[in-house]
Amino acid sequence: MVGIEGYYEDNPNVKVITNLDDIGQPYSCQQWGDRHQFYNPDVYPLMTDDGNQDVIWSWLNTGGAFPSTAYIDHTMTVYFKGNNAQFGAATATIDSMLDECGDLCTLSPPAALFDYEIDGNTVTFFDFSEIASEGWIIESWAWDFGDGNTSSEQYPVHTYQNEGTYEVSLVITTDIGTESAPFTADIQIGTLNISDNALLQDFGLSKNYPNPFNPTTTIDYYLDQSGRVTLNVYDINGKLIDNIADTYQISGKHSITWQPINISTGMYYINLIQGSNIDKMKIMYIK
Repeated sequence: MVGIEGYYEDNPNVKVITNLDDIGQPYSCQQWGDRHQFYNPDVYPLMTDDGNQDVIWSWLNTGGAFPSTAYIDHTMTVYFKGNNAQFGAATATIDSMLDECGDLCTLSPPAALFDYEIDGNTVTFFDFSEIASEGWIIESWAWDFGDGNTSSEQYPVHTYQNEGTYEVSLVITTDIGTESAPFTADIQIGTLNISDNALLQDFGLSKNYPNPFNPTTTIDYYLDQSGRVTLNVYDINGKLIDNIADTYQISGKHSITWQPINISTGMYYINLIQGSNIDKMKIMYIK
């Protein structure tokens, strides 16, 4: 007969803990079964004492003894506790917890996701975790820039002191404490990017500032010849959001200010077209 662990082995929302090692608990069973002040005043077992009000002890204590089974839900609240639960009763309890959890327990795990824009040694990071983690509420961001520096901002801007390749990682945490797996990307500092190359040829988008922006951003670009110019904004799905310019312009440097209307926080693409010349650039709008 399949046990509780086997019954829920394909459900990532159910964790069956039968051994202290399952949760990285380094203490002995004796320490697990006794509050620290009764066993050793100098020891604070991680799972039986929070160092203040014995929260875990209160969860599991039943008349001075531990129950054989405790069911803790997604809010870290004890849903039910008792002794010698039979298979049918246990699965019925867990299924009820899953039903009450609702969408949170049917969602795919939260996933971190980001993109970036390089300008010299400075990198602007664009967080897209909300898109990859639909249905979750993201509460915090943990960036590691690969050079010993970190950030907790959602849209950080980081300047590297040296050229080289850096592995950048992002881990997000939801409002109920669920962490994503790290999302990583290797970033090369000191190589020529597309916009730099376009600038050297006297055609292309230079930069926009500020970036990220709200409510307006100024876009600089260069034309190597006079002619008709089209400047469009697209979302990440390729949908046209706005036509900023569609007119004849002379060669040289140009600047234009864009103020979007009724768009969502996220990354967008600026496309510059003149004849057969095309350049694009990522920008970030935040509310």
